[in-house]
Amino acid sequence: MRPIFWGDGTRWGDPNVYWGSPSYRLEPGDPGYVDNPDFPPPLPLTPIQPPTKAGRKTMATDYVPQSEENLREWCDKQVSDLTEALATAMNATAAERTGYLMANNTILGVLGPIVQKQDELDELRANLSGVLAAQLPLIRAFIKRCKTSPGCTPAIQTQLEWLGDSQTFDPHTARPTIVVEVQRGRVKISGKKPGFEAYNLYWRKKGDVEWKLLAIRKRKFPYYDETPLAVANTPEVREYMAIGVINDEETGQSSEIKEIVYAG
Repeated sequence: MRPIFWGDGTRWGDPNVYWGSPSYRLEPGDPGYVDNPDFPPPLPLTPIQPPTKAGRKTMATDYVPQSEENLREWCDKQVSDLTEALATAMNATAAERTGYLMANNTILGVLGPIVQKQDELDELRANLSGVLAAQLPLIRAFIKRCKTSPGCTPAIQTQLEWLGDSQTFDPHTARPTIVVEVQRGRVKISGKKPGFEAYNLYWRKKGDVEWKLLAIRKRKFPYYDETPLAVANTPEVREYMAIGVINDEETGQSSEIKEIVYAG
C-alpha cells in the first residue's frame, strides 16, 4: 500500500482507496487488492523543480583560483607536488605529466612578473594609510565648509562627487553597474563596483544561452573588449554582464544586461 497525497492522481470511487487517517491505496499484491481497469494505479509523481532566478546564471565553483597571486601559488604547487611517482599512481603517462607541467610553467612565466609588480604596489600602498590619515581631514573640512555656502548647489556637489552613498553595502544583494560604448575596433565597458573588491565580466551574442567569461577579477573600469566579429564585416548584437567578486568568489547579484550593436 502507499499513502495518498493531494494531486497524486487518486480518484473518487477507486475500490482500492481507503479514506481515513492516514488515507492509503492498495497496490497490486496487497491483500484485498481489486483489479479494476477503470482505476489503474496512478502514474508516479514527477518531482517539481524549483524555478531559477531569471537573468542569473549559477556559476560552478572552480578549483583553479582566479586571483593572480593565488593562481601562482596553485601552479607552483602543481609543479612541485606532481612527482613521477604520483603521476604513475594515477596512470598518467610521462608525456601527459610533461605536458601538464609545461602548461603550469607557461602560466607561471606570465604570472611571475605580474605578481612581482603587485608586491611592489602593495609596498607603495603601505605608505598610503599614513598619508590619508594626515590629508583626508583637511579635504573633508574644506568640503564641509563649502557645503554651508548657498553657492554650493546640488549640481556642483554632483559634479565634484561630494554626495555620499547612504545605502549600506550588502554583499548578497549588491550589484555592479555597467555602461557599454562602441569604439573603433572595440567595445568600452565602464561601470562601478560599489563595495566589491573586483568584478568578473561576461559577454555573449544576443540569442545565445551560455555566457562567456571575458575578464577575471578586474579591479578597475573601464575594460575594452577587442573580441573580433564572429563573421567578418557582419555586425552583431552583443550582451554584457558583470558580477562582483570578494575573496576570489562571485558575490551578490549580476548587473543589468547591457546590449550593443558592434560592427568591428
